[in-house]
Amino acid sequence: LDICRRWATRNGVTIGEEFADCGVSGTTLDRPALTRLFAYVKNHPTDYVISSDTARLARNRVLSAVVVHRLRRYGVSVVSARLDTPVNERTYAA
Repeated sequence: LDICRRWATRNGVTIGEEFADCGVSGTTLDRPALTRLFAYVKNHPTDYVISSDTARLARNRVLSAVVVHRLRRYGVSVVSARLDTPVNERTYAA
């Protein structure tokens, strides 16, 4: 999570909550922290979800695109801290 914190500091972004599914497979969307993240952005105004890397959202391009799409429906921009770039559904286009 350090890389996400550094990105937030560099960009003047305050981190409201941190979510990490340690030891849980990213091959499914049925993950406790991901479920909490979706609930959080639904109920709290959120500008960004900062992921250390696009591969941390999910383990395949389709699931990653689903996560990004769902977050964007709530008006949330997804950022890859490692790439220092916004992520959108086109990031995962074949």
